[in-house]
Amino acid sequence: MDKLLDEPTTGTFIEVLNEGYTIVVRTKFLGETYAMRLRLRDGAYYCDTPVNLHRHETEREMRACLENYGHADAEVVSVQ
Repeated sequence: MDKLLDEPTTGTFIEVLNEGYTIVVRTKFLGETYAMRLRLRDGAYYCDTPVNLHRHETEREMRACLENYGHADAEVVSVQ
């Protein structure tokens, strides 16, 4: 998990998720700051936001989400 704090890249996020951890990040969207949970459960990746629950069926889809929305650049709050 230290590598996630040292090298917060899409690859390290995916690696930590695949190890079974939930990652909580603080990110900005439309000028607002909010906490978001990233997790892998029962073979699907999830991005839990205060507004929406994104479900991604594949690692490729999750990578695209992390990159497209900049979540991999967000501040890591905790890894559970």
